[in-house]
Amino acid sequence: MPTTPRGDRVNVLLVDDKPENLVALESLLEASGYHLVRAQSGEDALLALLEREYAAIVLDVQMPGMSGIELAQMIRARRKTQDVPILFLTAHGDESAIAGYEAGAVDFLTKPLHPAVLRSKIAVFVELFLKTKALKAEVEERRQAEERIVQLNKELGARVEELAAANAELEAFSYTLSHDLRAPLRHVSGFVTLLKDSLADRQNAEDAEFIRLIQGATVRMGQLIDDMLTFFRVGQVGINWAVVSVTALIEDVRETLSPALTGRAVQWNIHPLPEVEGDPAMLRQVVLSLIDNALKFTRTKTDVVIEIGADRKGDEYVFFVRDNGVGFDQRHADKLFGVFQRLHSPTEFEGTGIGLASVRRIVQRHSGRTWAESNPGEGATVYFSLPIAGHTSAHAR
Repeated sequence: MPTTPRGDRVNVLLVDDKPENLVALESLLEASGYHLVRAQSGEDALLALLEREYAAIVLDVQMPGMSGIELAQMIRARRKTQDVPILFLTAHGDESAIAGYEAGAVDFLTKPLHPAVLRSKIAVFVELFLKTKALKAEVEERRQAEERIVQLNKELGARVEELAAANAELEAFSYTLSHDLRAPLRHVSGFVTLLKDSLADRQNAEDAEFIRLIQGATVRMGQLIDDMLTFFRVGQVGINWAVVSVTALIEDVRETLSPALTGRAVQWNIHPLPEVEGDPAMLRQVVLSLIDNALKFTRTKTDVVIEIGADRKGDEYVFFVRDNGVGFDQRHADKLFGVFQRLHSPTEFEGTGIGLASVRRIVQRHSGRTWAESNPGEGATVYFSLPIAGHTSAHAR
């Protein structure tokens, strides 16, 4: 059964002033599954054309009142119906055929009708109608898609402008951090040093404690400024892509952190690690932050074990840094990579709450993911994934 793209049956209009002729036409065409609409006059036909869209019109030439020729001329004069194919039926010869073609007929059949020929001609008109409908639907879909693309481009342009403004604000804020905030901090630190020197031997225990607290606060504030600048710059600087040996990064970081390990026994379990594509400096920052965290949160342990490895999963490598430190409550794992989020108090473990936020931002810029698993008192495992070489997204680049 032929149907339109919306699933409706195809309409065919049958026009003849004699009911018996309409019944005969219906009997010939009803098996094809068309929705057959009757009209016994030109006026009825025009009303029917206002209500529905038709794939074809079977029209008798000789009708009282408005003839088939006159009706065809009116159909052709209306924009909505001018392209509907008209198949004329006549008992007369070439004279009627010529007049019909001039009125806009597409084809002619003479009575008595040959059923197979009628069905074949109507089937051709229906097929043409359905293909035209499908083409119009495709054109409309493309037009809507183009309009949507134009709208999305406008929204994207507005978003780009917003991001440009936000980046400008970040630049201004970075300047404030690196200049306007550092200057008074240096003054505070300098005056505290002068105060300490001027008191010299006249310091009492309370003075020394106050000075120690002020110096500690200035150090923490300086570290916070440094970490915030690092966090902001991670999202702004371009990525210098290169093949990076993660093993070499780990060895470099271990050497950097070796002074802090004096007097501590750390068992390192480092598995073979793959090379990846990425920015060497950024990825070093990731490794440094994760190893530094592992060392920090195992400080209360005497038998420290830090394990570093990687597994291939699909189109990415999943790296992990595992320790046997104090751990954390897994219910708060989603906070771990947030800015200024800390799961331990500053009196227990120092830090600014920005390091892991920078880790997540760097890994995301490399089209990777970050997450962590832990239980209190059972250590923690921090994971990050990086695409295997050749699978890095164009967006990250």
